[in-house]
Amino acid sequence: MGAHVWVRDTSKSTGGKTYVAGTAKSPAPPPPKRAKLTWNRDAGNTSDAAEPDGLYVEKKTEAGHPAAGPQQPPRPSSAAPQPAPAHGPNRSRARPRPPQPTAPQAPQKSAADVLREMEKLKAAVAAAEQSRRQAQDTTRACQDRDAALLAQRRRRLESGFAKVYEEARKQADADLAAQRASAPSLTFADEAEVRRVLQAASDHAVLQLPPGANAAVLRKRYRQMAVSLHPDKSSAPGAADAFHRLVTAYRNLAAFA
Repeated sequence: MGAHVWVRDTSKSTGGKTYVAGTAKSPAPPPPKRAKLTWNRDAGNTSDAAEPDGLYVEKKTEAGHPAAGPQQPPRPSSAAPQPAPAHGPNRSRARPRPPQPTAPQAPQKSAADVLREMEKLKAAVAAAEQSRRQAQDTTRACQDRDAALLAQRRRRLESGFAKVYEEARKQADADLAAQRASAPSLTFADEAEVRRVLQAASDHAVLQLPPGANAAVLRKRYRQMAVSLHPDKSSAPGAADAFHRLVTAYRNLAAFA
């Protein structure tokens, strides 16, 4: 719509017309760009009237293009370039890198040196192997000695235990023989014994014990007669009745023993 500013009238509810409100404002011109100084070295300038250290100034804008205006004529080159100054305010920014230290190289060994080193290594390996074998022999000898001492101690203990066992066995045999000799012979009841039990006048007469016998004696006598009068052991007639008479007498006496 050109350089005019068009504004719509919105005061009416049904809309309005668009009219020209005025001329558009032109933008302000940008500020001038500052010149950027770039220092370049002129290696071919040998005159004393030139800039110090062979430098000349080239004006450039911030965009990197040369600034407008008279340019400096190119400097004539010379066959012998001037060396760069070692110090000063206008020295170059590009500095040479210091030489990197290199690792010292090992001197080359001759074949004779290599053979001598191999012989030394072989001798060291042989000495280590001999030491290992000596250590193994020493360990084996110690183990054999300990095993011999342990076997000797075991034999002594076994011989001592054998003597004690033999003495204990003999004493047990003697005690068992004496006990068998002092114990009454076990016989099963016959008809006379069965008749005696059945015809006994009292419980003491059944067990053949005096009045006032303690419980231990009563129990011992009852067990002996129970074995002899048991119907499974005695084949005499009336053994079952005699056994029941014995049990009744024992219960009556044990209640007051």
